[in-house]
Amino acid sequence: MSQQVEGPAKAFTAGEALTIWRRVKFTSSDTVVYADAGDDWIGITQDTVASGAHVSVRLRTAEGTMKMTASAAIDIDDIVYGSADGKISDVVAGAPVGRALEAASADASVIEILTPVDVSTGTDGLVVGVATQSLVYSNFTDDLGTSGHIDSTGDQIPAGAVVLGFKAAVTTGFANDTTAVIEVGVAGDTDRFSAVTDQSVLTSATVVGAGPATDACDGMDAPQTIRVTVTGTADFSSINAGVMAVTVYYIATV
Repeated sequence: MSQQVEGPAKAFTAGEALTIWRRVKFTSSDTVVYADAGDDWIGITQDTVASGAHVSVRLRTAEGTMKMTASAAIDIDDIVYGSADGKISDVVAGAPVGRALEAASADASVIEILTPVDVSTGTDGLVVGVATQSLVYSNFTDDLGTSGHIDSTGDQIPAGAVVLGFKAAVTTGFANDTTAVIEVGVAGDTDRFSAVTDQSVLTSATVVGAGPATDACDGMDAPQTIRVTVTGTADFSSINAGVMAVTVYYIATV
């Protein structure tokens, strides 16, 4: 039977052991678990409970401010984002969670957060987000041809986000081949976020970028893991250097 809650909190069943003042997300099994970096979230735990127990969750739509748990030091007035195990940090990961009204000294500090947050780069509920990762050639997977790829292990493109494009800042060129070009996309569609696929990362101290491809909105109904592909002329194994930071820019609704 359907119901509605008039107050700021609602009771859920914990899908794992949960600690007070952590962000949680709803699961397909009708439980709540920790929301990790870049995850959407429904609210903040108000109790510490064991898996299977009922937990009170202050819904993210509630009026007023919220207590949240930091994963590292945070300065007052920082914009904060989701971090692992339901915590928050000032490291960009998906859409902003809120604004710190007090400083956090270290991991496990509990601080007051203003949410929703009006980020200066966005208006009317829209925010410009970034997903950034530093990449080293030795961590790429050789595709057993001219190309190699690496999937982001950190920031994702959040569900519903519209990608604006990418930038690659090359500090060490992907050298020892005659060419090395970059594509940014996802598994199965490696140029989804790359309207131009001939941007060279062969030379050190270069910055390249491109707008999104025409199919950039494919898959936007779910979080997307970014895949960066580098393609040379010879076998990918001939590339023996390369370091760059790849940033994908997007508009997210919060």
